[in-house]
Amino acid sequence: MQQLPKLKGSTAHTTVLVSSIDESMFKKLGINLTCEPRYEQTRIYHKH
Repeated sequence: MQQLPKLKGSTAHTTVLVSSIDESMFKKLGINLTCEPRYEQTRIYHKH
């Protein structure tokens, strides 16, 4: 926890959509968040 301030100004990248709560957490920490969401192509776990 003591090292978290050192992350300020860094960038995190995600390939999934993050929740608004997670997004605000990154913002509070001063971490720039980039996102390139990829939507599920196959429906393995969903009914057709």
